[in-house]
Amino acid sequence: MTIKEFLKASAKTSRGTICSMVTIMLDLYYGTDASDCDYKRIRISHYSNNIICQAVKSTLRCTGCDIPGKPWIHLMKRHTFARRIQDAISASSSWKKTTWSSHVCSSDPCNIGNGSREDYTFDPPPYERNRRSHRIKRLLAQKLRDELQIRLPAETLMVIAGFLLRECAVITAEEQSLGINVSDMTVDLTQDVYISYTTVDGVRYVKSIGNTVSNFCNEDHPGLLSKKGEPVGKIWIAEDYRGIRSVKFCPADASLAGPTPIGLELRDILICNETISDDTSNYVGWANPQHPNDVIDITTFDQVNSFPERLQMTFFNCNTNGITGYTAVTGGSSVAMIHAHENDSTAFYTDMDAAYPHGFFIHMPLDDGEFVIEICRRYALAAGNCISACLVFITNKGRNTLFGTSGPPESCLVLDKILTPAPNGTQIWFNDVTSVHPKSLRYLAFDGLVPPVQRPSPPSFIPNPPYFWTQNTEPWFVSLCSMEGIVDMTICRDAAFDHRPITGILLEYENGHRECLGQFRFDKALKKVRVEHITDLYIGSLRTTCSYLYIADIDTSPIHDYRGLAWMRVSRHGILEWWSSLRHSIVRYTSTTGQLTNLET
Repeated sequence: MTIKEFLKASAKTSRGTICSMVTIMLDLYYGTDASDCDYKRIRISHYSNNIICQAVKSTLRCTGCDIPGKPWIHLMKRHTFARRIQDAISASSSWKKTTWSSHVCSSDPCNIGNGSREDYTFDPPPYERNRRSHRIKRLLAQKLRDELQIRLPAETLMVIAGFLLRECAVITAEEQSLGINVSDMTVDLTQDVYISYTTVDGVRYVKSIGNTVSNFCNEDHPGLLSKKGEPVGKIWIAEDYRGIRSVKFCPADASLAGPTPIGLELRDILICNETISDDTSNYVGWANPQHPNDVIDITTFDQVNSFPERLQMTFFNCNTNGITGYTAVTGGSSVAMIHAHENDSTAFYTDMDAAYPHGFFIHMPLDDGEFVIEICRRYALAAGNCISACLVFITNKGRNTLFGTSGPPESCLVLDKILTPAPNGTQIWFNDVTSVHPKSLRYLAFDGLVPPVQRPSPPSFIPNPPYFWTQNTEPWFVSLCSMEGIVDMTICRDAAFDHRPITGILLEYENGHRECLGQFRFDKALKKVRVEHITDLYIGSLRTTCSYLYIADIDTSPIHDYRGLAWMRVSRHGILEWWSSLRHSIVRYTSTTGQLTNLET
């Protein structure tokens, strides 16, 4: 068996079209008289760029017949790839047949380059790309073990499989691109409904749906989806960025039972005449079927009824048991995403970096017994006269954290309280920044939506900036803390840059309180340093070749003649401020004896 024959055989076990759910609410009534008619059939149209599910209206007197007026209920669902099978239920609207090439170098084993591009309904998160890579590698290793005439250790097989990942992905994509046929079929929901599946990269996807077994190919092995006479009030469609994973029929009042995959989308089938409605609320995707109904635009505080196409809503848990803090990514004028730290995992940073590569990370730690009591909007004028709509978290212990850029003092006078989270936990929804343009957190959804209430801005949000404020229009992020009572210090160093700057520090106090300065990330954190008995701290600064100021070292004593650092002594009393931008880090220390900065470096 040649390598290509082997890969083709492997591709067949992983061929076909990860995991969200689309909830389709099938309205069983048309007009005002529910007893006059209902919907008994669903039409599935397979086209090269979309799938349209049409629930066909029929009266009780004419069950199974199409009405000449053709009052359809439409669902237009774009998918992510094309398959060889005749009744393919997926294909990207922008999919194009290309010449595949495997001679492409990439850090992503499953990213096979421009020559064999895969277009998705939405961008898969980096962790899903990694899962796909590992899944294909395991499948290939098993195939190698079965096909080779000699026995090799599992570790060796995994190494060999790693070199074949891209070739396998190329062949899978090539076979999906061949033999695309278009068909139009009608599924009668009052009869038995059968479904068949195919497999791509070890993941099962829906291949076809029909009323009789004879409609399927011999190798399909269809299963019964619903029995004749069972009421169909809802259609649940599980899909991911590549295609449909599962379909469930259930009564109108039934909830989704069983385990739910990560990422769910909810959509309504719309009632219209002969054209698909432009109502964009049909495009909202949710990460869980149990979601709030009301969505607000934080820039206007209006309830939203019309959404951008393919809008995706995700959520974070607020005040649930075990949360140790929150991290937000911001570009300055707006928030991009929020993460609640409920365990020690740092994998989410990869997704944040991929979605917002130039974002600034702001971490808000929580002490024991501390929880968020208010979430406010700070609507102000940011640096460069840009409008800024950021979020502020206020806790029961008086902590105020601004997830966004600091603005001129006159623009930071009031906040708009938009939510009071429950102490025992609240699920707060926000839009995925990759599904809106420009990328920003604009839409919020939560239970108990009430009109916003203005409140005074905390004094710490009214900055007293150093003189550089008037010299630079880039966004600046301000954090400050007291130097008294510090016992532990964790430094965050970004080794991705050649000059390896210190971007932030996490401080712990003798009373258990924690504060964060600068840009702190746990995936870039160094070991915790005990400073309980240290009298002074020394902050060493340097400038890059482009004259950008950064923190190069923080130590308990200055190291003279070390890399030409300019050292600033910070005593164990007073206030330390950290002014950060995407290029600079400026510290300012204020005590009873005066004020120091590292600006003269």
